Amino acid sequence: ADRFVFKAGQTGTFVLTDIDGPDSSGPGDVLDLTAVLGNYTASRTGPNGAEVPNDQFIKRVDDGRVSTILVDVDGGGDFQNAELTIVLTGPASQQPVMWVNPVGVLLV
Repeated sequence: ADRFVFKAGQTGTFVLTDIDGPDSSGPGDVLDLTAVLGNYTASRTGPNGAEVPNDQFIKRVDDGRVSTILVDVDGGGDFQNAELTIVLTGPASQQPVMWVNPVGVLLV
């Protein structure tokens, strides 16, 4: 499995053409966003005051053949102006991908 490490302040669009999803041999490729998401928190306060999973930093959009991961580094949920865009292509592009952040490891 490959580990794609993104650095603090890194912006732009990155196309990953040979992404491997999880299978019986292991977890698959990993997107390491630890340095990019220095302000990441695992939860946020929802509309009713309850803690909900934080979906304001990263969003995945699938179109059936390509997956696009949009990253808003400050957690404002402004994915129209995402600082970092990661495009996944290839046979496994629609499978879950592990991503590492300052809090731990999640699937996106």
